[in-house]
Formats: sequence, C-alpha cells, structure tokens
Amino acid sequence: MSYRCGKCSMPMKLEDVTVKSNNTKTLDTMGHIHLTAHSTVDGELRCGELTVSGSYHGQAHVHGKVHMQSQSHCTGEIHARSLTIDDGATFSGNLSIGPNAQIHAPQLEPPDPMMDPAA
Repeated sequence: MSYRCGKCSMPMKLEDVTVKSNNTKTLDTMGHIHLTAHSTVDGELRCGELTVSGSYHGQAHVHGKVHMQSQSHCTGEIHARSLTIDDGATFSGNLSIGPNAQIHAPQLEPPDPMMDPAA
C-alpha cells in the first residue's frame, strides 16, 4: 500500500515487511520491518520501525524504534530515534540514536501522473 505525502505529493510505501530468509536488497518502507530468527540481511534498511531476530549487516535508518531481540546479531550502522537491545543480542558498529539522529527517508518513487493525490 502506498500513499502520497500531503505536502509534496510524493508516494510513500507503508507496507510492513517480514524477512524469513537471506536478503541482499535494500528495503524501503515507512512501515515495520521484521527480520526473523532464520533471516540474514546484508544491505540497507530504511523504515518506520525495525525488529531484528536474525542477523543483519549494513546501514539501518529507522524513523522510530529498533528492537534487537535475544540471539540477534547486528554489525554496521544504526540511525534511529530509540534502540532496545535484549540480553543475548550482539551489536558491533556505529550508533546514532535520539531525536537528532541523521535518519535518511525511504527512497521515494517519482509521482505517478495517473494517481490523483486527492483520491
């Protein structure tokens, strides 16, 4: 599902994404991304919220909270408003957490002239 921004009319993806296997693609959504216990992601994530139960390597730009569950493994960079790391989780890399964290928005597609933002 996607909507258009009320200010700039750019489309925004709002889908929640669950990753259950290996992934090397960039994932962009203003929704929630969940990396399950058996998943391994090597790439960039830009999302509204992130839950990590598996393994992640790369950059994560999260507008809300990141939750690293027990047994998760993360390396790379996390830029987010808040971060929770459960006992047993591991992280190695750079963190930028808080209201002043530099968080990159998901990549937006060019406006579709066939879609009416008022619809």
